[in-house]
Amino acid sequence: MLAELAYKANYKVVVIDLFADQDTQTVAEQVCQVDSLALPEVRNAVELLQLHFKVRLVLYGGGLEGQQSTLAWLTKNFQIVGNKPKVFEQFRNKKEFFSQLNKFNIQYPESRFSPPEDASGWLIKPVDHVGGIGIRKSSKGAGTNEYYQRFCLGQAGSVLFCADGQQAQVIGFHRQWPLNKNNFTFAGIIRDQILPKSEQDRVTGWLEKLVGYYHLQGLGSLDLIWDGQQCYFLEINLRPPASVMLYPELDLMSAHISGQLSTNVKDSPIR
Repeated sequence: MLAELAYKANYKVVVIDLFADQDTQTVAEQVCQVDSLALPEVRNAVELLQLHFKVRLVLYGGGLEGQQSTLAWLTKNFQIVGNKPKVFEQFRNKKEFFSQLNKFNIQYPESRFSPPEDASGWLIKPVDHVGGIGIRKSSKGAGTNEYYQRFCLGQAGSVLFCADGQQAQVIGFHRQWPLNKNNFTFAGIIRDQILPKSEQDRVTGWLEKLVGYYHLQGLGSLDLIWDGQQCYFLEINLRPPASVMLYPELDLMSAHISGQLSTNVKDSPIR
């Protein structure tokens, strides 16, 4: 996804990836497939790429949430586009994060770090989950780096935004869905205004508070659930989400780098 975004913006692209799928290989100058995003593997892959390419910018996607040493090393050695490790550390501290949501009066499903007396109606969520993987009904106790959150029935959605560290620009709202009612893994997304205008404004207000406080940078998304009466905050994705592919008419690569969205897409030379 990110490789295609950069390629369409006329960047020369080299990729380190777990899957090295055909679409990625089509747009990349070179692809290094790795078994994990742990620091030793990524560092070896970077050193291999540097034998043939000069790396100007580093973009990262999902998967580094649980590999903070890798992100820290990349930040130290390259110009990183997007949020820095400090922001991830703040979001991973869920007790402090939920406390901040309360201060901002941002509604979210009831969450706790000890088992509820009645596990029915509760989910277990990994701190570092990607795309809903690992979220499950609370039939057994939570493990390390997991917490409990009350299940909310409703329509899942998200809002794609661009941030410059102080302000957020909303790009669009979406409807999204999991694989099934018992598997919360992300399965699909479309452009759709699932919220009434009043709720869209409220969610935009949430973003403005969070972006200003945490100094978020680049493209991201806020996941939410709408029960027909009110909206609940679920997550912030601190890197470009799948919804960026729903806006081929926009120059989202430039938006990610600058933190500001422009609807003027101009041809540019290969970089």
